Amino acid sequence: MCGILNIINKKKKKLDLSLCRRAMAKLHNRGPDKKLFYSPEPHIFLGQTVLSLVGDIETSTSDFLWSPSKNYYLSFNGEIYNYKELSKDILKEDILLNDKVIDTEVLVKLHDNLNKKDIPQKLDGMFAYSVFDREKNEIFYSRDFQGEKTLYIYEDEDQIILSSQIDAIKVLVEDLEIDIDVLKDYFFTRHLLQQERVAYKNVRQLGTGCLEVLNLNTMSVQHIQKNTCIELISKNKMDLLASKTIEELTDELDQILSKCVKEMVPNNRSFASVLSGGIDSSLLSAYACEHGNPDVLVAVNHVGKDEISLDLTGFEESVEKKVTILNVNKEIYASEINRSISVLCSPLLSHSFIGQNLQSAYVSMMGCKALFGGEGADELFGGYECYLEPQLFSDTCPSLYSGFFKPEIELFDHDTYMLESELSKGWKSCLEAYSFLDDKKTQVLHAQMLCDLTMQVSNVAMRGADLMSLIWGLETRSIFMRKPVIEFALNLPIWAKLDFNNPNPLLKTKNILKRVFLKYFPDNLIVNKQGFSGFPNESKEILGDVKDFLALKLLGIDESTLSDPRFDRNLEWKLINIEHFIRSH
Repeated sequence: MCGILNIINKKKKKLDLSLCRRAMAKLHNRGPDKKLFYSPEPHIFLGQTVLSLVGDIETSTSDFLWSPSKNYYLSFNGEIYNYKELSKDILKEDILLNDKVIDTEVLVKLHDNLNKKDIPQKLDGMFAYSVFDREKNEIFYSRDFQGEKTLYIYEDEDQIILSSQIDAIKVLVEDLEIDIDVLKDYFFTRHLLQQERVAYKNVRQLGTGCLEVLNLNTMSVQHIQKNTCIELISKNKMDLLASKTIEELTDELDQILSKCVKEMVPNNRSFASVLSGGIDSSLLSAYACEHGNPDVLVAVNHVGKDEISLDLTGFEESVEKKVTILNVNKEIYASEINRSISVLCSPLLSHSFIGQNLQSAYVSMMGCKALFGGEGADELFGGYECYLEPQLFSDTCPSLYSGFFKPEIELFDHDTYMLESELSKGWKSCLEAYSFLDDKKTQVLHAQMLCDLTMQVSNVAMRGADLMSLIWGLETRSIFMRKPVIEFALNLPIWAKLDFNNPNPLLKTKNILKRVFLKYFPDNLIVNKQGFSGFPNESKEILGDVKDFLALKLLGIDESTLSDPRFDRNLEWKLINIEHFIRSH
């Protein structure tokens, strides 16, 4: 994990470098090991903070950000797991045994050898990067297709800013204005789904898999391409996997997951793994213990709400390692909301963010630089019960996690056309990805999981993993977001994910992943899904009387609405969440 901050004055006025450096200081925790910047012209600032998890940057200078031709200068955030293979196959440099070379060096060198449009597809990793092309006088920037890393873009008549975090932009832009429409849209989705639109006006999030080019002569932006995980789906691949038995598929997935974790374990750096008692985190921790020696296994227990994490003895016996359980009560939970929101620069996208924040704080305190998490497994392998009863005809995804749902009561006069259009467009593309399937139900099931992956995971789950860990100078790595895992999962036959006829309700969802789980853990450790707990509604106690909330006036909500019996805990939490954000802003 690193931090990117590119600042361009469109009128070619000289930048205040001290202000630029103060803005970059907001990215310190993203890259506490090194800070670099390059200013090719007085009106251009290309900043980079570095968290070193690959290779050796102790004695390096900014030269590792330059290509050998000295034409390309890179600003990079993320990890490229296949960088040694890329170096050997494309650069013809065999660095497999060279621990001094870092992935950043390989990535920038690729630009001397390949067209910029071809590079993102070659990468197996998580990334957002920008590249200054000195010869063409342009900056092009890209983001991974699974959405693990992000890049925020601010533009007005005077400047363009690319940043890994919005709070760095706020240093440079006075009176950044909240986008009320985005906050109102929140009431029509389960979580706060921010795709390209975010909580501030004139700021957008670069779309997943997008490549754009900024011409520094004309100061115009051109969208070049968009890579998506849909490109990994094919009828031939699905037919091949469908021809195998569930036992063969289970063994194959086991091998893929094991290999990916082995490649992801950082060398000579302390790391940790989440083991909460769920299928996903327990399995990845088993691999982490097999291929490395995690310094910490950690779980969060929301006191009085979580059942599984109360006692993880069975899991500890299986992986032969102690799990540290962090007990979180409502006071601790509420105390971390403002810190989380101040970095996120948004209402919490999910109330699970607080637990991620607290476990990251502990892991960092223990000296770790990386934390393995299980984001994406439910969406890839059919972990939600709503998948068992699909709605066959819907304008937007019927899933609870990426669909459009009107609140029980009328909260305000608000046009949701833009939100519905975004969700409808995404849903149609997911249906089209599986159009080769003859059975409508099967097509919808696959499309539903794909839609949750491309919307819920990339725009909610991965934002929490990235932003909550960065507070503490920590990088989160998800085994399930690796390209080989995603490709395998998206082409699995539906019966490998959902076992509708299984008499045991615990085994109906996430069929194949639970079969892999049973290779490492006894069957009595498969229990009802715990889900994300916490004390979101209880946090209203630190805000005072709800009738005095600033959010009521901002959103145009009638105070009498609060006494309506249909104003449930879900709606209450959204109002509380927005109130925390407004007061923080």
